[in-house]
Amino acid sequence: MDLKNHIPPQASPFVTKWINELSIDIRFVNPRKTKLGDYRFRNNQHFITINNNLNKYASLITLTHEIAHAFTFAEFGNTIKPPVSYTHLRAHETRGNLVCRLLL
Repeated sequence: MDLKNHIPPQASPFVTKWINELSIDIRFVNPRKTKLGDYRFRNNQHFITINNNLNKYASLITLTHEIAHAFTFAEFGNTIKPPVSYTHLRAHETRGNLVCRLLL
């Protein structure tokens, strides 16, 4: 997947490493009204969809959030009952705090 049209170029090496580590299938899809991104695990494969109308920074934040879901699922499977996942709770902090943490 070529991410250059969807996320800032400086972030691409990091995001690509995470995607390759879990062999995540990433797709940019027509916008949905109820969500910006989505993570699913089916048929032994990680899938992430991101709305294709987001700017590069919103796509990066949303993609990073969904990748966090993938890593949490890879480590804990279905044993976590929402919202006890620390990773998930951190991802749902205020937008300003999340952006600062991701960029540091």
